[in-house]
Amino acid sequence: MFQAAQIDRLGNLNTILVGTYSNWSRRFPGTGGNIDGGASAGRMLSTLPLESRRFRDRVDFITTAGYLEGPGAREAAGLRPQGPNVCVTTMCVFRFDTTDGGRTGSCEMYLDGLFDGVSVEDVKSIVPWDLQVSSDLVLVPPPTDEELDTINELDAERVYRVPGRY
Repeated sequence: MFQAAQIDRLGNLNTILVGTYSNWSRRFPGTGGNIDGGASAGRMLSTLPLESRRFRDRVDFITTAGYLEGPGAREAAGLRPQGPNVCVTTMCVFRFDTTDGGRTGSCEMYLDGLFDGVSVEDVKSIVPWDLQVSSDLVLVPPPTDEELDTINELDAERVYRVPGRY
């Protein structure tokens, strides 16, 4: 599972800075192993709050390779073809348009599931690219009491459930 400050339409992650490398406005503590994991993992799941500052057409700095520039780009860069699979946010679930792990399809993120009370328009108003929506869009059921108890146990300090946290 990967977390980041930014993600783009091709699943590239930025875990190190906002701005350019020589002219940054905010630095983060580091990659936390995301570089190696993103290059070699068989499956990638990322979790981020759905915020316009995090979802970008292009991340400011690529620290973890998604589908880089699109179909075939991972293999051309010497990485395994499989890039990101799922991005779970505070409002919805995204998947990536590729059936073979990055050789074909657009490799772009598309909307696959909505959480209760969230509309397609809500999500599209935050995402800066022409977001595609699955023809089989699902409504994700709210968590069960048991799932909420587990979340509360795993994140007792509420570190990952605070809006606006980078």
